[in-house]
Amino acid sequence: MSSDPIVSRWRWLPPVGQTPSLSSSRTDSLTTPPEVFFLRLSLRQGDEIVSRNDYVLSQEEGCFQALRSLPPARVAVTPSLHREGDEWRGTVKVTNLADTPALMLRLNLKDSDGDQVLPVVYGDNYFHLMPHEERVITISFADEDVRAGRPTVEVTSLL
Repeated sequence: MSSDPIVSRWRWLPPVGQTPSLSSSRTDSLTTPPEVFFLRLSLRQGDEIVSRNDYVLSQEEGCFQALRSLPPARVAVTPSLHREGDEWRGTVKVTNLADTPALMLRLNLKDSDGDQVLPVVYGDNYFHLMPHEERVITISFADEDVRAGRPTVEVTSLL
């Protein structure tokens, strides 16, 4: 199993007056992908990523047993939350510290008693991080929904 990208990027190329098309570029000379592999498709507008979709794929349909060989995810979480009137806002930086992918990362807001805070609006959730990748997620929630103390962010993963 490899976390190396097979396709490094897709570009949306809308020539003036012509039908838009997609192009791709390969990062290596793989002719057959590994047993389980990862594909990321990103839609950009200029330098900004508008949409990102990650896929875990296998050569044999539905066979993802190779994922069991991945070590547990090691991620660092750096929340930066502040109160604005009756609402909390901020960001959470999540960094994959491992040399392998961190799959299905889920943010969960907890109060100081360990109880889950709901509802919470996350800019993203249930996402993958490739080795040493980081992502900054926006977060907001009402102060009245925090029942005890200052809220903290917990991250769990599939592996």
